[in-house]
Amino acid sequence: MLVPFSSTMPDVTALRAVAAKLIPAAGRESRSQVPFRGPIARLADLVGRELVEFPGGHLGVTEHPSECALLVGQLAKPSRHEDHRGFQSSSLRA
Repeated sequence: MLVPFSSTMPDVTALRAVAAKLIPAAGRESRSQVPFRGPIARLADLVGRELVEFPGGHLGVTEHPSECALLVGQLAKPSRHEDHRGFQSSSLRA
């Protein structure tokens, strides 16, 4: 049952303080699945970060391991679009 997890409210103020270290992500195919995508999309908005889409749906990492690994590699290395605050996800394409 997801009630304890889904009823927990994150400390948005604390997360905003470290927002440059956060990479909110969701599976591309889960766009219409509010329980899987809704909370992370809202959290991304609240902390001022762009939502990164991974291949597949809720279990995309097991369905598309190579593509997900490539994206994780891109997310882990600094890009020329990175500023002093951290990662700028709009520079990536999955």
